[in-house]
Amino acid sequence: MQSGVDISRFDLFDEARNALLTAREVEAAAEAESLGAFSLRHAGRGVDALERAQAAVVLVADRPASRSKTYVVANCARLLTVLGFEHAEAIQMAETALTAARELGLPDLEAHCLNTIGAARIGLWDVAGISDLEESLRIGLEHCSPFEVGRIYNNLQSCYFSVGLVEKADETLRASLAMAERIGHPDTAQIAVNVALSDFTRGRWQEACDRIDALGASGVGPGADSMFMEVLLARDDITGAAAACDRAIAGVREDQQDLDAARMLQVFLAQRARIAVAEGRLAAVAALVEESLSIGVDVASTYPAVTAWLTLVLVELGYGDRAALEIAGERLMPWHDVALDIAGGRLAEAAEQLETMGDVTFAAVTRLVALRSLAAQGRRADVAELLPKVLGFYRSVGGTRYVREAEALLPSVA
Repeated sequence: MQSGVDISRFDLFDEARNALLTAREVEAAAEAESLGAFSLRHAGRGVDALERAQAAVVLVADRPASRSKTYVVANCARLLTVLGFEHAEAIQMAETALTAARELGLPDLEAHCLNTIGAARIGLWDVAGISDLEESLRIGLEHCSPFEVGRIYNNLQSCYFSVGLVEKADETLRASLAMAERIGHPDTAQIAVNVALSDFTRGRWQEACDRIDALGASGVGPGADSMFMEVLLARDDITGAAAACDRAIAGVREDQQDLDAARMLQVFLAQRARIAVAEGRLAAVAALVEESLSIGVDVASTYPAVTAWLTLVLVELGYGDRAALEIAGERLMPWHDVALDIAGGRLAEAAEQLETMGDVTFAAVTRLVALRSLAAQGRRADVAELLPKVLGFYRSVGGTRYVREAEALLPSVA
């Protein structure tokens, strides 16, 4: 059992598909195949999920337009963008399904397709994709099932975050959680974890921890651990931070290594190197960094915010020369600007942009790394300017390790 899915029963989807094919119910068989794809995804088998979704499309390729065919094609397009990061192909497929949905008068699938198109456009760094996502939500709230509305909310908040609208992402998550709690949505716990991560991002650390703690066993997973490893390290619980990070790494390793899982593993390994520094295990740092970098996920195919964070971690660990970015295309997200500033040594500027975007915690960590660099260079005036912001933030969230580190610099600027 993983992610609430009993992987020993996937044979039921095969049985259903085969029985329907025997009965010449081809479209129903394709729907069964498509539903199986989503179950595989929730079980952490993203590669298999995408293959199954594509197989479903093959089944209906020569069938006339219908609700079933539109549904199968729309679902494959969704997985192409969120699992395969094949954004251009996803847009083409979703636009085909969108045309069919409109011609057949299927507003729920119209919302589904618009959501995929918007997410894929954001994946191609086209900020205008937000309008497709917002229109998807408008239609979806009236015509879609709670399951699909939850997916629409999730992609909208994720894309708000990707374009640097962190506060709007936070608001969208909270609206999603309110809906989930109202109807008893099966993914309520996971949505609550995402709200906690947003609390952490916005600088509300205690609210974030309390929310996860209230979930009990339902809150356990790499998402929660990714937050706790940072909170515990800042609060000088190095053993707890290491345990949280090790759990997160183990959890992601269990999943098939699609691009999403590979990117998570890359970041967690880099963060484990940060904790290894605090543990005094300096010999382990290089190995962790090298393993992280060996994953080699293409920055153009993944989340811009994650790229920025990984760049900061590499600079912090002294691997700034390995943080060089190869970003193609004319349209760049604000996160790319942040990453380029960090890689270029413009940490204070990066922190200011992060704060403007609404990622308060990331801004604070960036200022802390900048403070260390400035102190090492003996730039007392610049240290004096940053110290109040670093101390103010970490005192407010109980980050005793970093408060102590910053306070040690006070005599040098007195």
